Parts: sequence; structure tokens; C-alpha cells
Amino acid sequence: MSNVQVGGCLALVHSVGLPTLAWPGAGTLPVNGTKPRRYPTWTLDIGNWTLDIEFNMYSFETQIRVRYGETDQMGYLYYGHYAQYYEVGRVETIRSLGTTYKELEEVHGIWLPVVSLEMRFVRPAFYDDLLTVRTEIRELPDEHITFHMEIFNEKRKLVNAGRVRLCFFDPKLKKVVKAPAYLLEKLAAAGQWTLDY
Repeated sequence: MSNVQVGGCLALVHSVGLPTLAWPGAGTLPVNGTKPRRYPTWTLDIGNWTLDIEFNMYSFETQIRVRYGETDQMGYLYYGHYAQYYEVGRVETIRSLGTTYKELEEVHGIWLPVVSLEMRFVRPAFYDDLLTVRTEIRELPDEHITFHMEIFNEKRKLVNAGRVRLCFFDPKLKKVVKAPAYLLEKLAAAGQWTLDY
């Protein structure tokens, strides 16, 4: 079996109905397929070919400049601010998909409380450093979504890394629920996919 990574060209492969494969400049190709037991893996039969398609990752980067008021007595970015930088990364990643936290809350009635937060400190960041916050979603969410975080300095050296796990919470039902279908479709369209054939 061979392995190929592709970008958003598989945007039409999703969990509703039979999939269609789309390649840029080549049109679309309807295929026979089986729905996965655990989204987002598909097994598709095209003539003599069998393709296993799996979601790998969506990533987005945003930048933040360290402000004077965010540093401690040593001149380092105070450790408590990294969680806020993670939040900026998460919010901007969701925005890059064409939706917002505000829309999740107000239109879809879904809250995203943090369930766990892990981080490790590699090297300090200083006042006026321009930091790049890289956020990755490595798997499609179910009731939870995990954001893998990396913060780099201007020399592209790793400053901090960690991950944040959140749940999809319905405040009316007062319980954890599945990720909204529209968010899954946006991630599936924008993410990286692996084809095994």
C-alpha cells in the first residue's frame, strides 16, 4: 500500500451520503464507498482501486507581540500568559475555518469549556518578541476537540508547546454533546488527508 498526502482537494469527502473525490482542475469523480465506523476514515472502491482516506491535520498560525505588562521581573514573558496565547491561537484557528466561537455559542448553542491543559516551557520569550502561535487539530473532534500548540520566537525556535482539550457542551441540555456537523465539514474540507492505496 502506498501513502499520499493531499490538502483540501478532498473537500467533498464527508460523512453524509456517498462521497465524491475532487481534484483541482480535474473535476469530480463519484465513487462507491462505505461509511466509516469511526469518522473520519473512509474506504473507497474505484474500479480496481481501494483507497483508505484518513484525516490527519489542520493547522493555522497567528502572531502575538509580547507586551511590557506581560513580562515578569526577569524580563521573561510571565508563564501565566501562555494559556491566553493558546486561547488566541484556538480562536484564530476556528476563525480561519470560516466560523467563530461567537457563532458556535450564539447560533448553534454550543460552549467549549477547557477540560485539560498541558504545557512545557522550552526557552523564555522576552518583551517585544514577535511570537508565532501554531495551532494544530490532528484529528476530527467527537465530543472533545484537542488543540496541539507550539509557540515559536522570531528565529523560529520553539519557546513553548502543549495541548488543550475542550468539550462541546450544550448549556440547555447541561451535557456534553457531539461536535456540530457544520464544524466537522469545515475541518474535513480544510484539513490534510492521507490516501492509502
